[in-house]
Amino acid sequence: MPQHHSRRALVAAICLAPLPLLAQNTVPELDTVVVTASRGPQILRETVGDITVVGREELQRAGADSLSTILSRQPGVQISDNGGRQTPTGVMLRGANANHTLLLIDGMRVNSSVQGGANWSALDPSTIDRIEILRGAASSLYGSDAIGGIINIITR
Repeated sequence: MPQHHSRRALVAAICLAPLPLLAQNTVPELDTVVVTASRGPQILRETVGDITVVGREELQRAGADSLSTILSRQPGVQISDNGGRQTPTGVMLRGANANHTLLLIDGMRVNSSVQGGANWSALDPSTIDRIEILRGAASSLYGSDAIGGIINIITR
């Protein structure tokens, strides 16, 4: 009988030996996928438009900065601020008017139909997972308020 138990122990040891090798962190890093440029999933490096993706790491490094401050650090983005924190803020892409920058939150249009802009100061950067910035005309896909470009905010 003792020989029978030792065979089982040997078989169990052989079967379980490769498991620690499989448990290593060998997950490949996936390419960044954006939706803003074509209204469908597309790999970032294969997009035709000029897109910048502000990832979660960069948002965390920004700390307590406002969303308009984070956006002002990106190429082609200009901010017009009319005072303190709760005053109207205009975000312009590539020199277009502020009412020609479309703001999407999780793909949903947020721009005001009356004022043309959005309340940028009401958005908390800590709730944002990433930001996709499409610079240049996208009005054929999104309408006339996307002449300057689109800022798509993806929340957590």
